[in-house]
Amino acid sequence: MGESLLPVGGKTRGLLAILALADRRPVSRAQLAALLWSRRPDDLARASLRQEIHRLLSALGPFGVDIIDVQRHALTLKPALTSVDVERLYAGGLAALDELEFPLKPLLHDLGNIDPAFDLWREEHAARIVKHVEKVLIAAVQEHSDPAVRLQAAERLLTLDACSEPGWRGRIEATLAQGDETKALLHAEEALRFFQSRTGQPPGPATLRVIDALRARRPNAGEHLETPPLDTPSATLGEILLTPTLPTVATLMALPIESPDPAFAPAVEAILDGLDEMLVTHQFLRVIPPPEHPGAMQEELGFARKAGAQFVLRGMLRIGVSGARFVTRLLDVSREVPTIVWAASIDLPEPTVIEAQDEMRRRVRPLVEALCWAVLQHEGRRSASRPARELNAGGLVLRALMLTLRCDNRLIDEIEMLLSRAARLDAESPLFCFVSALFELGRVTIFLQDDETAGMERLLSAIQRYQLVSPENGWALLLMAMQSLLTPGQTEKAAIFIDIHRQRVVAGQEPNVPLGAVMDAIMALREGRKDEAVEVLALYIAMRHEIPVAVLSDATAALLLFLVGQAEEARRLITLVVGLYPRNTLALVYRLAMEAAIDSPSTTEARMQLRRTSPELGVERILATHGFLPDADLAWLSASLRKAGLPDKAEAGLVGAGIVATGPLGGAGASGYVG
Repeated sequence: MGESLLPVGGKTRGLLAILALADRRPVSRAQLAALLWSRRPDDLARASLRQEIHRLLSALGPFGVDIIDVQRHALTLKPALTSVDVERLYAGGLAALDELEFPLKPLLHDLGNIDPAFDLWREEHAARIVKHVEKVLIAAVQEHSDPAVRLQAAERLLTLDACSEPGWRGRIEATLAQGDETKALLHAEEALRFFQSRTGQPPGPATLRVIDALRARRPNAGEHLETPPLDTPSATLGEILLTPTLPTVATLMALPIESPDPAFAPAVEAILDGLDEMLVTHQFLRVIPPPEHPGAMQEELGFARKAGAQFVLRGMLRIGVSGARFVTRLLDVSREVPTIVWAASIDLPEPTVIEAQDEMRRRVRPLVEALCWAVLQHEGRRSASRPARELNAGGLVLRALMLTLRCDNRLIDEIEMLLSRAARLDAESPLFCFVSALFELGRVTIFLQDDETAGMERLLSAIQRYQLVSPENGWALLLMAMQSLLTPGQTEKAAIFIDIHRQRVVAGQEPNVPLGAVMDAIMALREGRKDEAVEVLALYIAMRHEIPVAVLSDATAALLLFLVGQAEEARRLITLVVGLYPRNTLALVYRLAMEAAIDSPSTTEARMQLRRTSPELGVERILATHGFLPDADLAWLSASLRKAGLPDKAEAGLVGAGIVATGPLGGAGASGYVG
């Protein structure tokens, strides 16, 4: 039995792992140091790397120089005396999977927590390996001639992803091909139960066709295999997302609200009127009328299901010593047992207050906005297990929205693909146009991608398209204001849009949302009204959790807090944003500027994290979309970034092994969704 040459130390083994997974390409010393010592200053990281190289060569003994090619600027794993199991996996096809143990163990699981950058590198490579294995298994399930091989591949596929529909179909079809029709029926029934319990909906059309074909072979099977047809009123949202033509994402019914105090009847009436009016303006929702005569809760839920509602909005009025409060809950009634997916409450004005109904409508608007976002998020998560190729336009757009809100620059290509598919199916959908505009805004601001001029043109085109299909929705005005703020020379135009939005908010015609608050703070800062900017930003902090799209403006809010003298609050918010969204380029830029401004020892770590995430970024590109800042603040941002060591222009040659995922599986979705 041969002697193991595996190094003992975690960093040393991590160094060897990086070289082994570099596809025999040279890996620069700078890249190795960034992956293994991301929290140390550059000089200390390079010194530590030299020590680990020495330890690695010592561990490999006399073979070290024959295994590792050590050059002044890079290291390479030589091919002569080495064999890498991952390389065999990529090159070997189905037979190579026999070397694996299913369920798969995490890649390099014994090297966890040696450095955050190394952990990220490890996760990216692990995801690529899983995608490759999944691709090979799906091909075997669909193409291999031996039913036993197909069945084994299907079982392995289900260990990777219990919701894998190719795996479930392969299990059913391979079992049937082996002549065991009864067992195939049991697998079909198991699939239906699994998807209903896990996702609240049946499997996709392709799997249902396999089950229907199997059921047709044995008519009695219908007694056991009950699947609701897609056109029944009780069809779930997941089924609706798979049907080819449906302009809305969800159907909602707002049940009647009873007031225990007749004095509050006008306020209740205002709530109901406001709900109906405001929900209809969100064109992705189909709102259906409630029953004329309210009954018991179960009767009302039954009525809603029969009418085709997936969601029911149920509200109640609670009157106490301190006043009245309207409490509302959103119920998902597409499942057998209704579940609460969202809840909120608002205080009511005294019924004697003049124009109480107008005040009530003003208070209802942000509630409706939050409700609509709750629906979008809920349905986006519920359709997550579906392969993208099986989704209709609504499902594709929802997935693109969910990925956009992750603020991860690795997902840009995948989001573009989803929106491109959705555009071919329904390019006039208001939801498609809205999400396209949000994505373009994120690409220009959060990701600081591409040439800023081309990015602004794309953003403007997307907003104009959204405004054409949904002119009554206030989001188009907000997005147009933001685009104008970001475009050099259009600040006055932006001020007009922002003023119109502010007037609509005061009049109760539009909700005050985080993006609007950020723009109000920008204008206050530009006009020297710092105290007002502080107040607006305090309001932003209070409301940012209400709708998820605030993730696109959180970093800007943190910068503004810093500029108005709220440094502690700014650093707290930017640390939170970077922690939740570590690939949010804009947040990393602002964190770097703040750390450098106060001479923080974390400046080096912040710079390395930004360079790992966006190695092509320079100061000039960042400043190109910050013309909305006052001259003094823009100069501060420029000086702070240069002080932190960020180059003026994009640097070439920083993208390499471990910095940006490349390799045999290029194109695999970083989101984890099946394409």
